[in-house]
Amino acid sequence: MKKLFYRIILLTLILNLNSCSTESDSTENPNNNDNYFIQMFTGINRIGFETITNDNSIYIRANTETFLTEFIKIDGSGNTTTTDVTSAFTNYGISESFILYDFNNQINLVFIEDVNTAQANINLVIFDYDGNLISQQVLESNTTYSSLRSHENGFLAFDEVFDAQEHTLNYKIFNQSGNSINSQAIDISDGNPFIEDVYFENNNTYIIGLSNFVQGQGYTNQICRVYDNNGQLINNNSFDLIDNSNDKLRVLNNRIHRSYNSGLGTQMEVYSVDGNLLSSTTLNQILNFDYNSMGQFMYVGYNNTLNKNLDFKILDSQLQSEIYSRNFGADNSTGSTGDALVFSIKESDNFYHVFGQTTAPQNGDFDLPENLGSFDDFLGRFNKN
Repeated sequence: MKKLFYRIILLTLILNLNSCSTESDSTENPNNNDNYFIQMFTGINRIGFETITNDNSIYIRANTETFLTEFIKIDGSGNTTTTDVTSAFTNYGISESFILYDFNNQINLVFIEDVNTAQANINLVIFDYDGNLISQQVLESNTTYSSLRSHENGFLAFDEVFDAQEHTLNYKIFNQSGNSINSQAIDISDGNPFIEDVYFENNNTYIIGLSNFVQGQGYTNQICRVYDNNGQLINNNSFDLIDNSNDKLRVLNNRIHRSYNSGLGTQMEVYSVDGNLLSSTTLNQILNFDYNSMGQFMYVGYNNTLNKNLDFKILDSQLQSEIYSRNFGADNSTGSTGDALVFSIKESDNFYHVFGQTTAPQNGDFDLPENLGSFDDFLGRFNKN
């Protein structure tokens, strides 16, 4: 679904139009106040979202109605300015696996062009904060890498290689300037895991996946393998797989976070690199989580799974005491239509920003009159005070 979506997006980027700035077609929450602010953008069209200086944020999308690629700047008051940046992408082929980040007061967009072909390239396109194109670079031509992931000081490109003898994870680490700083080929044949994600933190590589395949039953374990900067195995953490669709492993702040449905909500467990349990708690259904600049645990979840009412909350670093709580309404994904998607939780000087997508084929998400009555990206901004 995602790959097809991105192929559709950049197949449309064959238009070579001049840049112009206009007001965005976003919809704002009529209950906007000093505590929160909700905006919605029509269609499944995200390329990336990032916060920048002075409580501003940047949202890049392919507009599925106009077939333009748009650079949307959102200021601290929620005002939006849209710049058409379609012409910055007209010389590229079909692309996917986008990474967007702020570096040197510039917006950096990294993506893989013509993925899984002999002509695949890793490209870097740089804009200023107003959407003006600064530069375009090919970071690696004829690359074999097919996926990108952000890390604390740049990004990671990786791919799995299978042959008769080995199952290998090849990866390359790039800094924020786009320079390659390390590459490894790690033999992961032991147990032949199914790789779900890769993280790079504090010079360690974390491979998240499923292992121990049983005929007629499927995979029975989740794993988090930790490797040092030389590709040597440090630790192999394994957990019983309870529910393949809900069990998740994620690495943040050099700690392993395990979440699964306990029947009472989301059970969240935090482990050290060595697999020692550091903290555990049961929370309402969690859609996404992260840590703020003070090391406190931020998460978005449903306070009521029947009416799909979303909460944004902050707990202490041990996940025991609630410090902050805001509710920003229901996303209307009732019944079997699915949950909202929360792609990221970010922080600026005075606000927390929740970026996601509703999945309900109907109007009324967060009490907003949506334009499509379908899938829409949303931005929730919450005052820290």
